[in-house]
Amino acid sequence: MEKHYSAYFFDLGGTLLALEQDEIACSETGKVTLLPGVKDHLLPLRGTPVFVITNQAAVALGQLSEATARGFIDQINVAVGQVITDYRICMHHPLAGCPCRKPQPGMVFDLARTHTINLAQAVSIGDTTNDEQCAQLAGIGTFLWAHDFFHSVRLISQHMLFFHPHHTNEGRQSEQKAFSLFSFLPHRRRKRESASNQNLLCFKIIAWT
Repeated sequence: MEKHYSAYFFDLGGTLLALEQDEIACSETGKVTLLPGVKDHLLPLRGTPVFVITNQAAVALGQLSEATARGFIDQINVAVGQVITDYRICMHHPLAGCPCRKPQPGMVFDLARTHTINLAQAVSIGDTTNDEQCAQLAGIGTFLWAHDFFHSVRLISQHMLFFHPHHTNEGRQSEQKAFSLFSFLPHRRRKRESASNQNLLCFKIIAWT
């Protein structure tokens, strides 16, 4: 059964939007590009608080206007049916030492106070170690890498495949097939998706999205 989170905290560039030279990729008309899977995964979150937290130091450096930075998130929100509840942008200089620039958790704390969010039951999704550290410092209960959240695997059945691998030839063949499938999963997913005891192996039936 899919876990229910109190809120979703998403990073912006590299998680929701495509990057170009480590900055949000924009066309000449200012249009951004949603990364694959973003729309399909955000639309079903309607009804649950969805937040975006992003560092945009280019504003302080004079390379980006505040309106353009806010427009990045506005464009996403239009594309995903207005499911984004709120957002915070740190526009300070990277050396300013502000408490809101990730990995510092200031933006998360501000949103949590404003919307009364239980951070221990929330999830953060990002693509850098700064995102991961921010989640840890904020006390967010779960951190997921963007690639895992949007692209790696999805559960297509809650049924479990059970077998006794050492009791019969058929069991040994099933074990080999299961481990062959299992070996394609990234290490983090393998650790999470497996369950075993002395004589019983259990694998969720999964498929690549």
